[in-house]
Amino acid sequence: MGLFRSVKNTFKKSEAAVVVQNLLEIQSKIGMLDINPATTANQLINAVWSESPHLFDGRFGQRPHKLSIAAVAFARAISRLSDDDPLTLSFMMALGKIMNEVSVNGRLYPFNSVDEQLLDKALGVFTSVSNRFEQSPLGQEVNHLLSHGKLTWEEWISQYKDEAGKHNPGLATNEKGFSLIDMMDDEPLRRAFRDGIEPKGLGRKFALQFDPLKMGMK
Repeated sequence: MGLFRSVKNTFKKSEAAVVVQNLLEIQSKIGMLDINPATTANQLINAVWSESPHLFDGRFGQRPHKLSIAAVAFARAISRLSDDDPLTLSFMMALGKIMNEVSVNGRLYPFNSVDEQLLDKALGVFTSVSNRFEQSPLGQEVNHLLSHGKLTWEEWISQYKDEAGKHNPGLATNEKGFSLIDMMDDEPLRRAFRDGIEPKGLGRKFALQFDPLKMGMK
């Protein structure tokens, strides 16, 4: 029985880690996250699991869904980060995606009472941090996270360009509606749009890192 439980634990950890890794890779691929998604995913899952193994190892007859484990892993990490840590925004965006999925499609998942406990805990952390930074850039970006999915591509790219222009005048849109961004390959941005990345934070990050010399310009 002990060996079987150990194998099952490893499998369930791996399942949840894949969820975490996938969410982090979305941000990593577009330059919003400067950490190894796979390594970080395993660290987050192992940390939350070792802290409360009784919630995850099925000793009371129920094991939580991988989404619930991923959610509470992000929540645990967020609660231990400083307010200005760059990872706070990244983890909040990832947790927000999970909570949004649960809110919209929760009835389609086989959640049990353990899931409800974990998801309630994760939602509490998400709501607390969102409220605490309601008027800050972090709070505004997190709030956009759950609503910007309704944006069209045109609205999304407009917000991206406006924010980039605020932080780098060289990227500002002129009176004719043209921005230097319009000359760049937009496929990475379209992928970010499809992946649900918040446009303002992405635009600001790009503006602060933008180097015109890399475009062959002087």
